[in-house]
Order: sequence, then structure tokens, then C-alpha cells
Amino acid sequence: MSSMTGASGVVVGGVDTHSQTHHAAVIDQVGREVGDREFPATSAGYGALVGWLRGFGELSRVGVEGTSSYGAGLTRYLHQAGVAVLEIDRPDRRARRGQGKSDPLDAYAAARAALSGTRTVLPKSGDGIVEAIRALRVARRGAVKARTQTINQLKSLLVTAPPVFDHDGRRWRRISRKPYVLAGSATRWGACSGATANARLDALRSAAGWWRHQDWITTDPTRRIRRRPRTPDRTRSVGKPDIDALLTRPALALRERTLWRLLYETAARAEEVLGLDIEELDLRNRRAKVRRKGGAADIIIWRTHTA
Repeated sequence: MSSMTGASGVVVGGVDTHSQTHHAAVIDQVGREVGDREFPATSAGYGALVGWLRGFGELSRVGVEGTSSYGAGLTRYLHQAGVAVLEIDRPDRRARRGQGKSDPLDAYAAARAALSGTRTVLPKSGDGIVEAIRALRVARRGAVKARTQTINQLKSLLVTAPPVFDHDGRRWRRISRKPYVLAGSATRWGACSGATANARLDALRSAAGWWRHQDWITTDPTRRIRRRPRTPDRTRSVGKPDIDALLTRPALALRERTLWRLLYETAARAEEVLGLDIEELDLRNRRAKVRRKGGAADIIIWRTHTA
């Protein structure tokens, strides 16, 4: 904070607004800097800011940055206090590069813009019937957007819905009256695995719970759907003798035999092995440097049979 003592006469204020604090500055009628100070962005802070500005003399007007965002509360307070307010556009980049960027500098720049009348417009009042209509329009836009997202979710889920929705097709007319939505309810999940069907069912139940919470539907449309049993994994491991017999078949070419043996002994991915050049193989130590999935470097080591 800086200030000049003994200042009097007509002064002009400028405020650089932020979410938690506002930085105010004061200049005289010829643009000389009088003082600057930071205040909290609260009702008490607004009162202290106005009192501090008026302590330097007759306050003719105040330039405020962001009167429709961080400075909206301060702007309303200044109007109620009978202070003329001007909305200040942000300074052009050339001027900002030449003068620098800081809260005090921005506050003084706002005060000078208010004094000269450059980069200024009359701010919105932020109250009254216009502000009430704006708030209603914001709420309506949000509700319409949420409804559209819900309808799109419903359509995508019904494309793969089970047969139970054939009996409840009328219910969805309250959300969407387009005929292809009801046509999608006649499709099937078919013979997909139990894990896939259960994952789809969980997604459908989660969406239906949200729709019921919003009072868009009244009952649970998934109540007749049962989870599918998961098929146990009966894959058995192949023993080493079987692997050796498989990789030593006479009909298997040497190149393929070496590749499959290398994959078996190193447990590396095919992309990693196929991406190796002969110069990258350390044949003496039976190892090579590969690039794992995601970009990480790693070392693979093979045994005697591959060598």
C-alpha cells in the first residue's frame, strides 16, 4: 500500500477486482497517483474501500474492472452509495507490455481510464427486473441442457435394451415422442457375456435412478431385469513340455520358431519384439531394450532356446 498525505480536492478511483480481494487506487484531477490499497471482497470490505476513497477528497467517479463478474458486488455497493461507476475494459496488450502487470498498476490504469473516459462503458446495474430475467434464463438453459443430455442417454441405452422395455414403451413417451426411440426398445443384448450384460445393466440402473430422482420417471424400468451369471474362466495353462513340442515342430520355419520362442521366454508383447532391430539385440547377454506400452523403457531377457 502507498499513499500521499494531505491530499484534497476532486479525486478519481480505480479498482482491480479479484475473487477474494479488490485493489483500489486513487488519482487526482491531473492523473497524479495519490494512493492504493487492498481490501477484502466482502460487504465490510466494500464499505472500507468507499470510505478510504472518500478520505482523499470529493470522489467524482470510480472505474471498476469486471463489473459483471468479480466486481459485481462492489458495483452494486457503489451505486447504492451514490458513487458514479464506469466499467473499464482491460488495457490493450501493447500498453500492458510497456507498463507491466500488477494489482496496483491495474488499479491505477482503471482510475486513469475513468478520468480520461477511455475504455469505459456504463456498467449493468445487476439488479431489478432485467437481472431477475437473466437469472431465470440461466436456470432455464441449464435445465434444458440437462434434459437434452438425459434424453440422449436414454436413447443410447435403449438401443441395446433388453426385451422388458417392450412392455413399458409408453412410459418413455413422456421423455421423448420420437418413434425411433421406441423402436430402439425392441432390440436385444443378445448372447453377450454375463460381464458385458451386467455392466450395461448397472449403467441403465444408475441412469434410471437419476431420472427418478429428477421426477422424470415414476417407477424403476429395470425392475424386471435380472443380472446374468458370469461364465467361469476355464482356461488352463499349457505346460512346458507342450510348449516345447509346439515350438519344435518340423513344419515351423526357423524365423517363426525363434519369434514365438522369444515371446514365450520374455513374456513381452508382440509389438515390442517386432519393433526390435538386429543392432538392438545384446546377443552375448541375451537381452534387449524395448519400449513398453505408454513409452517406458524396459529390458527383456531370453534363455538358451531362443539363443
